[in-house]
Amino acid sequence: MFAFMGLGPVELTICALSLLALPIPLLLIYLRGKSKTLAGEEAIPPRSLVSALFSFNGRIPRRAYWGLSFAVNIMAFAGLFVFAVIEKWIEGYEEPSQPTLAGMAMLLTQLSFCVAVLWVVFAILSKRCHDLNVSGLWSLAAFIPLFGGLWALIVLGCVRGTKGPNKYGADPT
Repeated sequence: MFAFMGLGPVELTICALSLLALPIPLLLIYLRGKSKTLAGEEAIPPRSLVSALFSFNGRIPRRAYWGLSFAVNIMAFAGLFVFAVIEKWIEGYEEPSQPTLAGMAMLLTQLSFCVAVLWVVFAILSKRCHDLNVSGLWSLAAFIPLFGGLWALIVLGCVRGTKGPNKYGADPT
């Protein structure tokens, strides 16, 4: 099944891990931020990767929303691909007749990975909602079938955030 173009599971895992490097330039651009104005005073403090991905506080502009969303999606798909390859490598290419300890450990690892990705997605959506001066709970609307994806695309992805400071922080643009 994973013998794609003559590549075995190890080679496919290496290819999938190299996909994880694709969003790194986008993250570095986002993290660089604007630390000084032309006059030399502090404008917007540089952002850290931890607060950008895991914190529910603050605001992010459309540019950061698109960049972080793209980076998280690439990492999530590459991570799930790596898990699939490793799972097939652990279990072999035949279906086991009963669950194994390695299979259960892999399932728990995959579950924790999915929880971490969902946390990051909600944090990004919440900060984008804050930029629009609405509660982060509105990020749950993105998961409504049919309507949610369209709402996230138009409102979160295209509408400019509140000009100037709002109750969630200073203007990030």
